[in-house]
Amino acid sequence: MGLILVDIVAEAVRDDGRWVCVGVGLNDVWVVISRSGTAAWIFRYLDPDAALARFFEHANVHPFSAHIPDNTRLVVHKPSMFRLPSMEAWKRIGGED
Repeated sequence: MGLILVDIVAEAVRDDGRWVCVGVGLNDVWVVISRSGTAAWIFRYLDPDAALARFFEHANVHPFSAHIPDNTRLVVHKPSMFRLPSMEAWKRIGGED
């Protein structure tokens, strides 16, 4: 595995220390990095829709409601690149209605 450089689009931080970010790396590859305790997951996507869906899932934020849980702080660094995923992408990663 090599070095991964990511221009962070958004991140979510929870009170319990869990953290997740979504960003764009080299060659327009979207990357989701999620940390919980001492474990970390790194997902790479060519489809930004799938990356954004995975970001919302790991942030524990339902993308189609206007509610962000009280224990979660959402920070958007690149508003022009941050959007809700499609319902199709949300269902494809296992999100529920």
